[in-house]
Amino acid sequence: MPWQPTQFDGIEMKILYQDDEGRSTILFKMAPGAVVPLHEHTALEQTSMLEGSLEDAEGRCGAGDFVWRPGGNIHVAHSPNGAMFLAIFNRPNVF
Repeated sequence: MPWQPTQFDGIEMKILYQDDEGRSTILFKMAPGAVVPLHEHTALEQTSMLEGSLEDAEGRCGAGDFVWRPGGNIHVAHSPNGAMFLAIFNRPNVF
């Protein structure tokens, strides 16, 4: 399965699962310095970090870490050194 571009510079994805109710499982790859701009989680998101790290105002998560965000969480995330992670969404984020 080839990597697909996203709407954000330096971020690619592979959609592993997606349904009509908004649930999805997506493998993301972020280049060093890539930023996920301000967004709101509309429902639970679960993320398993495979490589690199992600950072936001609440802290940093790295390879081997598992993090989750409740619906209503709003933040900007960035990857200073690049990252690869698996994210499971119950509904899409709003940007």
